Amino acid sequence: MALKEELNYARTEIGRGLLNGTMSEKEALRWLLDYNLSSRESALKFISFVRRNRSYVINFSYSRDLVKDYIESREGKDPSAAKRWELLYWLLSNEVMPADLLTVNK
Repeated sequence: MALKEELNYARTEIGRGLLNGTMSEKEALRWLLDYNLSSRESALKFISFVRRNRSYVINFSYSRDLVKDYIESREGKDPSAAKRWELLYWLLSNEVMPADLLTVNK
């Protein structure tokens, strides 16, 4: 699962290529199958999603990284699970803007 999660960054590049016109749908399909280990059905759905929702696709990878970095900067990389869940709960329960997550002192 960790490897599959890392491979999701390929989706951002594939989306960029489709939207910039530097990658055909055929090439995007090949990349999704070869580099993202997607099934054909999942890959075709993703291409359709990119066409329909455009740059929204980057939100999945970027927002996960943003929240992860925020939590780790506050609680360290190996704190108790309870503290991490408490901070995630706080983030989900309060109005927090993405810029608020970037102002963390690293």
